[in-house]
Amino acid sequence: HNFIFIKTRKTAGSSMETALAPYAGPDDLVTPFGPKEELERYAAFPNAYPRNYSADRELEAAYRDAIASGDRDAGRKAFRALRKIDERSGFGRHGGAELAREFSGETLWSSAYKFTIERHPYEKAVSLAWFERGKRDFAEALDDVLERKGYRNFNLYTIDGKVAVDFII
Repeated sequence: HNFIFIKTRKTAGSSMETALAPYAGPDDLVTPFGPKEELERYAAFPNAYPRNYSADRELEAAYRDAIASGDRDAGRKAFRALRKIDERSGFGRHGGAELAREFSGETLWSSAYKFTIERHPYEKAVSLAWFERGKRDFAEALDDVLERKGYRNFNLYTIDGKVAVDFII
């Protein structure tokens, strides 16, 4: 379908990925969710499994097999191993436009329709603070998000400070 979706944080990006993944071909890149979310996606769309995102294809296959079998523990173990590897050499869930261009190659990057999702910064900050709060007070979590500017997505859909996508939802 010749598109590249750049996933941003706290903007319904996982929902968009779930909706788009069934349309991805066998050579397309589909980034993984965590095991719980991946089991839900697999139940709804068995052909929408994560693929072509890792430098270690055997470990990627092990994660896919664990999800297909419904083995949550094996899925968690493979997912943790993948995250260690892919922090250095793979395409993570929020890889951004620059890494997407590198992974896709200049020919596909130039011809593909590229899009992303953005959301009001306040809404993202509140959502992220709620997600990260743990046992902390919400206000403390929100202060932490605001201090580190964790709500910012601009760097994900720009390259050299310029918007690199064709459309922002």
